[in-house]
Amino acid sequence: MAEDLAEYKRKASKWLHEAAARCSPGALRSLANQYRVGALVDPDPMMATTYLIAYLEAGNLPPSEVRDSLLEAYSSQLSGGGVARAREQALAIVGSCTK
Repeated sequence: MAEDLAEYKRKASKWLHEAAARCSPGALRSLANQYRVGALVDPDPMMATTYLIAYLEAGNLPPSEVRDSLLEAYSSQLSGGGVARAREQALAIVGSCTK
C-alpha cells in the first residue's frame, strides 16, 4: 500500500512538472501548492514561491491585492535574496515553456 502511494505521488509529480513545462496554469498553481503543503513532494518554500511567481508571470493575474497576499504568504520563509532567486527561476520556467 505504501509503495502504491509513493508510486502515485511520483507519477503525479512527474505529470505536473511536465505540464508546468508547457506553462499549464493549473500545473504551475498546483506545483506551487504542492511545494507549499508537501502532499506530493517535500515542502520547499523556494520552489513554492518559484512556481507561484511562474504562474503569475505566465499571465494568470488575480487582482493585485490577491496577488500581493499570495506572494507574501508563499515567500514569508524566504530572505530577500531567496525571493529574488525564486523570481529568476520562475522567469526561466516561463521563458522556456513549450506549447
